[in-house]
Amino acid sequence: MSEALEERISVALGHPRVDPHGHPIPSKNGDLPRSSTQSLWDVRDGDAALVEQVPDSHPEALRYLAELGILPGVKVTVVSRGPIGGPLFVRVNDNEIAPTALSKEIAEAIWVR
Repeated sequence: MSEALEERISVALGHPRVDPHGHPIPSKNGDLPRSSTQSLWDVRDGDAALVEQVPDSHPEALRYLAELGILPGVKVTVVSRGPIGGPLFVRVNDNEIAPTALSKEIAEAIWVR
């Protein structure tokens, strides 16, 4: 793909800094924007965070998170965690229904701010 075509696509899309799953898009120079994120697993019980990035390497996990509403830009609150490494119970967008359980593996792959 030519640089001219890349630029036209970037302009048409409004110069996005991240892809639809929250992963940073490198600049023309190949630089990645800095981010001060942490994994959802590292958020303390009772704290809320904004989802910045979800894993997209496993389509099944991506579909599962989308069904739960866990997408970039969504607020999640860590309610509690099970013993011995899991699961992590979160509330999505302050929803009052039962908390959602996430495995440690999935929670570690979700990046939040």
